[in-house]
Amino acid sequence: MARQEVIQIQCDRCKRVELLPPAPKKLVPDFQAQFGEKVLKYDDLCSSCKEALTRIWDDIKEWKREIKQQFGPSVPDNRAASLTPAPDNSPPKPHSLAAAQKK
Repeated sequence: MARQEVIQIQCDRCKRVELLPPAPKKLVPDFQAQFGEKVLKYDDLCSSCKEALTRIWDDIKEWKREIKQQFGPSVPDNRAASLTPAPDNSPPKPHSLAAAQKK
């Protein structure tokens, strides 16, 4: 049986345990962000959390793209509103002419 040295890490974000090949000691965390006075720092991340944070980071930068969606209600140009007939609130009518003639 072959042996391989590995490093076991526990993800700071999801608490998943992963085995990684040995690497030199890290001097910086896997993820660190600051917004105002709030700081978010993850020293060790699993591979799925790294991918998730990469996608989230790209979504944060999304504001640079061109907006294709209109804000507010959309009103068609040069079109009148469709007309619907008013509801019939008159008293009920007899089902057949025979019932109407008896009265």
